[in-house]
Amino acid sequence: MAKVKDNQYSIGSAIETFLKENKLDHKFLSNRIVSEWTRIAGPAIAKYTREIYIKDQILYLKLSSSVVKNEIMLSKNQLINILNAFCEKEYIKDVVIL
Repeated sequence: MAKVKDNQYSIGSAIETFLKENKLDHKFLSNRIVSEWTRIAGPAIAKYTREIYIKDQILYLKLSSSVVKNEIMLSKNQLINILNAFCEKEYIKDVVIL
């Protein structure tokens, strides 16, 4: 935790420590990605996203457009990098298109 003054910590580092100690950090990141999917992927991709969830650090997407599916498959590594930058850590390991 980042100390602000003697025996004082910033709210952000205190919350981060709490989430890690209670093993909630992965759930928090998963919910953050799902809730911000439109902002992360953009409205064009979000429009065709029918289902999105994360399990074991793998993002699962169900898409209604074969063209969007193909685009995601071709740019999967770039999407993983964008998601990990959004999380500010290496969290997403793979993307699976359903």
